[in-house]
Amino acid sequence: MFYLHDRRYQEKTHRLLNQALAREEFFVAYLSDFPILHINHSVLVYKYSRPTPPDGSNHYLVYDPNHPDGPRHLDWNPGKREFSFEKDQEFVGGFTRVFQIYGKALQ
Repeated sequence: MFYLHDRRYQEKTHRLLNQALAREEFFVAYLSDFPILHINHSVLVYKYSRPTPPDGSNHYLVYDPNHPDGPRHLDWNPGKREFSFEKDQEFVGGFTRVFQIYGKALQ
């Protein structure tokens, strides 16, 4: 997972995330901003937080085990082709790479 994947990889991950939600499945995501490592964490994406606007951005609700008191937010920016995660005590917020975990049989 610690490879520097390009924006095409993140577009593919974004597509897989949307496909999982369309099937009413969860998406387990590993978040990282390697090589900096301000964030190195897994979360559960479980639904859209609002309808998709005309610009193609997506906003997701996320269960974060570090913050079980309520949902967190993960956003997709189609112009930059990247994800961002909300700020908290451990993470400065903003850019993160998203990797799918447990997306295939025998993975």
